[in-house]
Amino acid sequence: MSRVKKFVIYNMVLSFVLVSTLYGLSWIWINYKDENNIKFFQLERKDIKNLKIINLGSSHTCYGIKYPQNIKGYNLGIVSQNFYYDQKILFKYENKLDKSAIVIIPISIFSFYSGFNTEEIDKNYVSILNKKDILHLKNIEWFLLKYFSITQPFNKIFKIVTKHKASQYHENYILDKMKTDSLEAAKRHLKRNDLEIDIQLLCNTLDFIEKKGYKVILITTPYTDLYNKA
Repeated sequence: MSRVKKFVIYNMVLSFVLVSTLYGLSWIWINYKDENNIKFFQLERKDIKNLKIINLGSSHTCYGIKYPQNIKGYNLGIVSQNFYYDQKILFKYENKLDKSAIVIIPISIFSFYSGFNTEEIDKNYVSILNKKDILHLKNIEWFLLKYFSITQPFNKIFKIVTKHKASQYHENYILDKMKTDSLEAAKRHLKRNDLEIDIQLLCNTLDFIEKKGYKVILITTPYTDLYNKA
């Protein structure tokens, strides 16, 4: 066997092993490590049906609502989930709901900030929704996140190590940094980009809930007083 042929074969084998390893690790990450995916995969795989109450929404309901075991409820909230993805999640899983189910929708200043500017948020739904329902991701981005998502946590770890050194933090700095970050977030949310789009999305979701015969509860979750200073 010539050296060139050996070189080609060895590279093909190594490439196959590398791609297979990345794919395998990504599959493990998606199915067993990513908390967003796990929550929705459990809803799909387990015999869960006739839910009496669910909630949509962002981190405020995702982490703020937990249903007692004796209540057939499910939390469908994800961090930074906006009205667009609230709607898509409800459409996908409405077959899991009881005919008289209660749907909780959080309404706050955050709700009217998102609009369609959701490129980072889109990544949360690659393994949950159909590709046609994801707004901004290019085909190559979708493909890599779908089948080789293990690269995504590696990128995050790299950013944390390079941009946030542990030596920067001390007690006073942490408190001041938290206040600064909260104030900056408040200013962003108060811009209310694409307000009309968000309102229309909410109205469409409410119309869908009414046609299905579900009950809706609109709630407002607590927020920092820094919003009054922004």
